[in-house]
Amino acid sequence: MPIYQKPNTSKAAKGHKIYPYLLRGLRVNRPNQVWCADITYLPMRRGFLYLVAIMDWHTRKVLAWRISNTLEAEFCVDALNEATHKFGPPEIMNTDQGSQFTSFAWTDRLRRSGVRISPLGTLLRNALPGSGWMVKAGSSTTSSSSGSGDP
Repeated sequence: MPIYQKPNTSKAAKGHKIYPYLLRGLRVNRPNQVWCADITYLPMRRGFLYLVAIMDWHTRKVLAWRISNTLEAEFCVDALNEATHKFGPPEIMNTDQGSQFTSFAWTDRLRRSGVRISPLGTLLRNALPGSGWMVKAGSSTTSSSSGSGDP
């Protein structure tokens, strides 16, 4: 198998707005209060595929996911649209500051649904879902759910 440089799925884009952290001191105690989204990569014979998953922080349920051969924001927005259609919008969406999650397409979709946008806080980076909550490629497992998140 060829060796490729590990992709950076959390690279910020110049000119995209940086949002304030909204979860400090917040007790997440109900579904649809806070969702998170993250992207991981899947190594393939000739490059990578990218997996985005959207998860509810309270239930830890994967609400929707998509796979793409590019890191364009569109596949993230498609997953967001599916999750919002099935479960209604969350109050807060928490993600890293990667270009997909700061893109106009992503943030406009959230704002039009009345969702507040929050970046991942450094204290939560390793403790709770957000950046890195999916098991990275190379491990024996990935996210515990498949398909659209239905059991």
